[in-house]
Amino acid sequence: MATPFDATMKHLVESQPEAWLAYVGLPVFGAVVEVIDADLSTLTAEADKVLKVNSPEPSLTHLEFQGGYEREMGERVLRYSVLLTYQHRMPVHSVVILLRREADGPAMTGRVEHRYPNGAVYLTFSYTIIRVWEKSWEEVLAGGLATLPLAPLAQGAQERLPEVFAQMQQRFAQKAAPSEARELWVATSIRYSDE
Repeated sequence: MATPFDATMKHLVESQPEAWLAYVGLPVFGAVVEVIDADLSTLTAEADKVLKVNSPEPSLTHLEFQGGYEREMGERVLRYSVLLTYQHRMPVHSVVILLRREADGPAMTGRVEHRYPNGAVYLTFSYTIIRVWEKSWEEVLAGGLATLPLAPLAQGAQERLPEVFAQMQQRFAQKAAPSEARELWVATSIRYSDE
C-alpha cells in the first residue's frame, strides 16, 4: 500500500542512485548505476525502486522503503527478488529500509526460511535491513545529497537538530541547484514531519 512518503523516497532514489547504494553499504566501484523499471505488473506487484549496477558483473539492487510494520515483509521481498531475477536475468540484492521505529518488529529478521512438514529447510532467502535511526547523523550527512533528508531521523540527530539542519543547509548550498535544494528540503520536511 502506498504511503504519503513513497513518492518522495522514490524521487530521491531517482535523483542520485549511487548515493543510495552507498547509504545501504553496497560498493559501486566506479560502475554506472541506473534506475530501472520496477513494474512487475504481470503479477500485480511493484517494487519501490530497482537500481541496475552496470559493472563487469552486473546486478540489481531492490530498495523497499517501509514506514509501517508488515509481518509478511520478508515474503514480499522474496517474491520481488524472484520476479526481478526472472525478468532481468541477474542477481538481486534486496534491501528493506525501515523509515520509522514502528516499522520494526519480530518479523524484520532479514531472512525467510521455508520448511517441509518434517522441518527440513527447502528454501532460504536473505535480505538486508537498514534501520534509519541506527545510522549516525554524521554518517548520513557525509553521504550523497539524495540521502540527506534522512539525517534528522538518524541516531543522535534529535539532540542536535540545529547543527544537523545547519550542516544540511551548508551541503545543499554548496552542492545543489536552488530548485534541487528546495526539493530536498521538502523531502526532509515530509520525512521529518511523518515522525
